[in-house]
Amino acid sequence: MPVPYVVVSAADLALTAFGSGRARRLRWLTKPLLMPTLAWWMRTHRRHSYGTMMRRTQAALGLSAVGDVALLRDDDAGFLRGLGAFLAAHVAYVSAFSARRRPWGSPGTARRVAPVVAVWATAVPALAARAGRLRVPVALYGTAIALMQVTALMLDDRMPARGRTRVALGAACFMLSDALIGARRFLLPARYGRAADVGVMATYVTAQWLIADGVVRASERGR
Repeated sequence: MPVPYVVVSAADLALTAFGSGRARRLRWLTKPLLMPTLAWWMRTHRRHSYGTMMRRTQAALGLSAVGDVALLRDDDAGFLRGLGAFLAAHVAYVSAFSARRRPWGSPGTARRVAPVVAVWATAVPALAARAGRLRVPVALYGTAIALMQVTALMLDDRMPARGRTRVALGAACFMLSDALIGARRFLLPARYGRAADVGVMATYVTAQWLIADGVVRASERGR
């Protein structure tokens, strides 16, 4: 990981774990810096074969930054704004990965996407059922992130294997992070809130890094 991103991520994770009122206020400084730092790192790399994928990934990082700020508010309004921003981010990721996607009918497609469909069919209805008036946004969001994971698994085999693997792992970490958000908000007792928040952020910063690094590796194919 690039050192600036490690520093900002570690600071935000420490403040999340500490959990005091002052720590929560300080997160208004650290959390909004996460995605701009990662996007800046991506911009320092030259673009080669997959420039469209790079640009759309950077757009997803920008939308994620908006969601990060919205979710600093621990209420329904902040949650909905964050959900909307990250929904748009996942649409951008789907668009980015689709730029270098294998044909849907290619061999192995069903084997790749079946686990994601199974998780989506199990987890999304369970969370939506507990979400009350937020059940429709939660269901839409769950569908968007599942589609993001599917497209991440369908990257063109002509891309460098290390890049494809990192993107797929990043998408999986993103799904896990969002599942923890849903569990923390709708399923878990309040006493587990801080531990869940740490898990959310740890998997989130890892997910975004893996996706960004995978896309950069793919874009540097011509080096």
